[in-house]
Amino acid sequence: TGPASMALIMQAYPVTDRVKAMGWWSLVGAGAPVFGIVAGAPIIDTFGWRWIFVGQAPLSLTALLLATVVLRETPRREREPLDVAGAALLALSTVSALLALDRGRAWGWGHPVVISTAAVAPFAFAGFVRAERRAPHPLLPLEFFARRNITASLVAQFGSNFAYMGGFIVTPLLMQKVFDYSLKTTGYVMLFRPLTFSLFAPLAGYVTVRIGERAAAVASTALVVVSMAVFALAAGMGSVPLVIAGLVLSGLGMGGSSPSLVSSVANAVDERDLGVANAAQSMVAQLGVVAGIQLMSTIAGSVTDAGPYVSAYLLGAAAALLGVAGSAFVR
Repeated sequence: TGPASMALIMQAYPVTDRVKAMGWWSLVGAGAPVFGIVAGAPIIDTFGWRWIFVGQAPLSLTALLLATVVLRETPRREREPLDVAGAALLALSTVSALLALDRGRAWGWGHPVVISTAAVAPFAFAGFVRAERRAPHPLLPLEFFARRNITASLVAQFGSNFAYMGGFIVTPLLMQKVFDYSLKTTGYVMLFRPLTFSLFAPLAGYVTVRIGERAAAVASTALVVVSMAVFALAAGMGSVPLVIAGLVLSGLGMGGSSPSLVSSVANAVDERDLGVANAAQSMVAQLGVVAGIQLMSTIAGSVTDAGPYVSAYLLGAAAALLGVAGSAFVR
């Protein structure tokens, strides 16, 4: 639903207004989990955890009915055969990379499965590139990556998502293991980040129209770098107010950069290719998310010493700098 929803929004708005629309899309995407967290605790306490899932049925049914009535289809390509070889090789490369990252922490980075899947991933990706060059109807047209705004935006999204989600997983561990906060209190403190993201994203869309996507993305991804530095200081000093400041800065950074980077990619392709471009963004962003979560969590561990957490946040800052570099190349 992620790539499909973005494609529908991009098709519904002119190029000049897409960044505004993505600001509101980000409001919903980041704001909905806030309601879920706030509503979830009392529901579980009163009725039990199963009702969390029961409650999804009417919500999903409502969404289905609204989609059927309201949404209009995007332009379609002419009927083309599926690029089976490209799909298989892309799946093999991404699944191998994600499996190595996921199991590396649990089984150890020297485990044979982790080593073998990490080795398979680049070869499978090379095979995917070769298959796409030969395919009459490629799954992901490689000429997209010759377009500066696409490649730069994907690099920026990978780096910023690495830091953003890695920090989101490591920070609750810091609060509980080092600062000795309860799970419930930690959960409410963590709300500062998605709440800031959701409230700032629509405003960022309107600001971006005035200052441009490149300037907005560079400034916002720089805030993610600063947030990682603040988290590192918070871990070293044992300061909860600094943790909150880091959460707010992370929310501001991603809330400001996401509309710009997503719309930059969409504006670089034809309308019939919006679904493909947005799917590529989702894949790259999720690779950044998983890499950030696994690597930063591995460094932090579950220890009560603040030192490893400082190192994890510094790794996040380095990844976020990659996001700044990518943003700087956006036109």
